[in-house]
Amino acid sequence: MLEVLKVKPYDLEPVYVSWPDAPRYNGDSKEDPAVWLKAIKAGCKERKVPKDYWHRVGMHFMGRRPRERL
Repeated sequence: MLEVLKVKPYDLEPVYVSWPDAPRYNGDSKEDPAVWLKAIKAGCKERKVPKDYWHRVGMHFMGRRPRERL
């Protein structure tokens, strides 16, 4: 039963390589994080990334400071 709930392994490196113009969030006060999240979601859907991995893709495209705060 628990095997069904586990996240299946998925290689994200090809996603990162294929998305050179991905939106980046650096934590500036002028940037709207909701707009950035929508762009990450749309890009993940376009690249057929499983929903369980969207947060990892988002963290990859965050700047150092916001990632540390998270």
